[in-house]
Amino acid sequence: GEVDAALFTLPHVTEAVTVSAPRPGSDGARLVSYLVSTAEQPSAAAVRAELRSILPTHMVPEVVLFLKALPRTDRGKLDRAALPEPPAIGGPETYGPVSDWEQAVADVWAGALELESVGPDDDFFELGGDSLAAEAVLAATVSQLGVPAEQVTASVLVEAPTVRQFAARLRRAPD
Repeated sequence: GEVDAALFTLPHVTEAVTVSAPRPGSDGARLVSYLVSTAEQPSAAAVRAELRSILPTHMVPEVVLFLKALPRTDRGKLDRAALPEPPAIGGPETYGPVSDWEQAVADVWAGALELESVGPDDDFFELGGDSLAAEAVLAATVSQLGVPAEQVTASVLVEAPTVRQFAARLRRAPD
């Protein structure tokens, strides 16, 4: 309820519900928020960023999904059972083994997107990546992973939007 109350303080949110859903590959749970927004191009990363200024970190939803309308029963009540399944977001336990290089890139992405983990086949933009998160990924790839700045551009991220594709496009600097 507290997460939903915070969501309703955002001017572009018209309907919202937050549920606890199982975290794929673990016994834990994650918060998933379903929103109806008047924003022209709603962004999950922007919503999470706005919520971080209102809520403690552990209450910021891991997944934000935008719907045209929340499902309702015949009597007009929210139908939680009809909410779509959240996407599987996870690391090696979900996707199988990854190389050390892919894991390093995934860790950078997870940090920029403020997620616990990102899998090798997760799409940056489907995870809620926006221009601010993209800049954070690009900067961290240069500073933390030692990739030459001329190789790390926004166009590379657009053309290679998964960790696996992005990692394959970059050449590591010598350790």
